[in-house]
Amino acid sequence: MNLLAHATFVPFGDPLRMTASIVADHIRGPLDSPENANLHPSVLQGARLHRSLDTLSDSHPSLLAAKALFPDSNRRFAGVAIDLLGDWILWRHWREFHNEPQWDFIKKCERSMAAARIHLPPTATEWATRILSSHLLTACTSPQGIRIASRRVSGRLSQPDGLQSACETAILGISAIEPKMLDFFDSARQFLVHS
Repeated sequence: MNLLAHATFVPFGDPLRMTASIVADHIRGPLDSPENANLHPSVLQGARLHRSLDTLSDSHPSLLAAKALFPDSNRRFAGVAIDLLGDWILWRHWREFHNEPQWDFIKKCERSMAAARIHLPPTATEWATRILSSHLLTACTSPQGIRIASRRVSGRLSQPDGLQSACETAILGISAIEPKMLDFFDSARQFLVHS
């Protein structure tokens, strides 16, 4: 899942938990480790939620079926491409998951992140600041945004063309991937209800 999806599938009400869920990839190490012992309980809850949703997405049958749609030449990057595509799919089907208008939700998330980021570990604070300054919550809500994001991420990879090719496959194959992603989003919503 990508940034917007991580923001969407956290029960709103605790800005710190929501912020931690979005930036959890930048909270290092086991959450019960000594280095994370002083984190606010809401930060730990948000990071656990993020990691639980990542685990769910890694093994979800619909997302595994979506990855199988990719040719062998770019299947290695299929998971990342599907993550990036997920925010566009969520944006396209927003009313199925929210009563609140998209931009109202984004503004509320950004206000919450701005206030909550000071309670995060330094690397997560830096990432939250970057998300806010570059408006990354909506970065992948269009095909062009996905292409830009894939170029940005590709610069850090040993095979930069692989991710860009996988993202192009995802964009062109959205009609086959979209129902699978929506099924996963339904599962994520149900998972949160029972968490």
